Amino acid sequence: MRSYSERQSTGEFFTPAVVTNFMGDTLFSADRKPGDLFLEPAAGTGAMARSAAATMRFFGTDPALYHWWLNDLDPLNAACCAVNAQLWRLGRQVTVSCGDALNHPRLLEQAVRERAERATSKQKARPVLYPTTTRPPFWPWNFVPPS
Repeated sequence: MRSYSERQSTGEFFTPAVVTNFMGDTLFSADRKPGDLFLEPAAGTGAMARSAAATMRFFGTDPALYHWWLNDLDPLNAACCAVNAQLWRLGRQVTVSCGDALNHPRLLEQAVRERAERATSKQKARPVLYPTTTRPPFWPWNFVPPS
């Protein structure tokens, strides 16, 4: 989404797909189990996560069973990574953050905390069927029930 000169000025380097595919295969040469956390502190648009998810699917594992933390310093790359995480069906246990994860190792904890706070506030803000504090008396009956 940026020109070559813009990428050069920021020092961005996007790993070629051939290399990420090899890394995905290498990643699963070790024993991995569902629930493991995959950390990518310089995810870019998520090419490594795509390769890891493709390798998981090749071996019959669902990427949604794992936790993912994808981070990038650039907000545009982080936004693209979040979209790609949805497109590649990485599941609900994905945290995409934007910041300098190499100099601030607590960034993951902060991102997870902010995500939980947003989810809680969205849940509280959802409209209810009857926005009153009490239910209408004897509704939905047309008569008063015996007491």
